[in-house]
This record gives sequence, structure tokens and C-alpha cells, in this order.
Amino acid sequence: MDANNARGLSKSSRSNWLRRIPWLLLPVLLFAVGTARAQQLTGTISGTAVDQSDARLAGAKVVMKNDAW
Repeated sequence: MDANNARGLSKSSRSNWLRRIPWLLLPVLLFAVGTARAQQLTGTISGTAVDQSDARLAGAKVVMKNDAW
């Protein structure tokens, strides 16, 4: 006796289950792609450079460094 038949699964029910697997995986894959696209390696920082008296500094150059890289 086949092991699947001992559990009550016929060949037709196994084939039905195998045909459903891609449809069950599709939402998981779509979620994974959406999550992966949400990750970015770049960003934008904006603001105004000011001195101690809150006066704007014209032509100020700001350099940012990420020590983790």
C-alpha cells in the first residue's frame, strides 16, 4: 500500500495540492519583492547651516561621513 494512500490521500488529491502550490507561493513572493524594494542605499538630507547666533552661513559646505562603511 502506498504511504500517501495510507494517510487517505489519493493521486487526484495530491495532484490538486501540487497545482495549488504556485498560487500559495505567489503572495509570499510578491510580499518579499515589495519589502526588498522598500530598502534604499541612498537618502537625502536637507537643512540650513547656521552659526552660534542662528545667522545663516552663505556658501557653507557640509561633509557627512558614515564610519560604518
